Amino acid sequence: MAKIYYRKFTKSYYVNVNGKQIALGKDKEDAERQFHQLMLNPQTASDRQTTVDHVIQDFLIWVQGNRSQRFYKWYKSFLLSFAKYTGTTKITDLKARELTRWVDVKFGKKTANTKNAAVRAVKQCFGWARAQNLIHDNPFTGVKAPTSTSREHVLTQAQFDKLLTVITDQKLTDITICLWESGARPEELRIARSEWFNKKSRTITIPKALAKGKKKSRVILLSNKACEIVERLAAENPDGNIFTNSDGNPWQSQALLDRYKVIRKRVDFYVSAYVFRHSFATILLEQEVDIASVASLMGNKISTVEKHYSKIGRNLEYLHKQLGRKG
Repeated sequence: MAKIYYRKFTKSYYVNVNGKQIALGKDKEDAERQFHQLMLNPQTASDRQTTVDHVIQDFLIWVQGNRSQRFYKWYKSFLLSFAKYTGTTKITDLKARELTRWVDVKFGKKTANTKNAAVRAVKQCFGWARAQNLIHDNPFTGVKAPTSTSREHVLTQAQFDKLLTVITDQKLTDITICLWESGARPEELRIARSEWFNKKSRTITIPKALAKGKKKSRVILLSNKACEIVERLAAENPDGNIFTNSDGNPWQSQALLDRYKVIRKRVDFYVSAYVFRHSFATILLEQEVDIASVASLMGNKISTVEKHYSKIGRNLEYLHKQLGRKG
C-alpha cells in the first residue's frame, strides 16, 4: 500500500504511485490532503507529471501526421503561444481561468473571431489528449469560446472595379481577379499547379489528398476571364504553381494578407483574400442562382452555404424585389 514519506534533502513530502515518485510539496497538511486525493483516484497521478507543453507537443505531432499543413500551421500558431504563456505548468495545476486570461492578454485587441479560434484550438488539443487517455481530466471542458461574428463584408462590382485600379502588381491582379471570378478558397489558388488546369473543361482540379476534407478532389470552375488568366500563367510556368508573386515564388497566406491590408488603407471598403469568395456567393444568391449550384461551385455543403450566407435574407433591397414579384 502506498505511503506518504518525507525527504530531508528536499524538505518535501512524496508518495510512489504506479512506480512513479509524486511530489506533494513541503507543507505536511497539504501533502496529506493531496495524498488522500491520489489514493481515491490513482489515475490522476500521471497528470501530476504531465505538463501543458507535453500535451501540446504530442497533439501537434499527431496533427502534422493526420491533418493538412494548413491545419497544422493554424493549431501551431495558437498552441505554441499558449504553451509559452503557461510554461511548465502541470496538468493538475492548470485552471480554466488560464485559458481565458491567455486570450485576454494575447488577443485582447483582436476580433471576436480570432478569440473564438484561439479558445477552440486549445480546447480541441486538450479534448484530444483526454480522448487518448494522455490526461485524466480536461480542465477546459466548460470554457465557452467568444461568439464569432458572421461574414458580413461583401464587395459590389463597382467596388471590385475600383480595387483593380489601386493594385499595381500584375501578379496580385491575376490572383485577385481569379478569386473574384471563381469563388475559390485563397489556399486553393495558392497551391494550384499548372498540370491541374484543363483548358477544355475550363477547370482546376485539386487532388483529393490536398483538397479540404481530403474526401474527394475539388474542381474549380473558371469563367472565361479567369480561364484566360490561368491559361497564360500555366504556359509561363508549366511545371510549377499557377499563381506566383513577382519573385516567381508561390503566394504565401501571410503575404496575401499583408498585401490586402496595405490596399485596404487606400480604398473606402474592406478587402481581404476571403472577401472575394463571400462576395461570389452573395452575388450569385441575390441573382437567384439555386443554393445547390452555389454550394457546388464553392466546394461546400448546402448547409454550410445556408449557415454563412443567410444574410441574404436581411438584404432589404433584395427582399423588396422578391415582394414585388408577388402577384
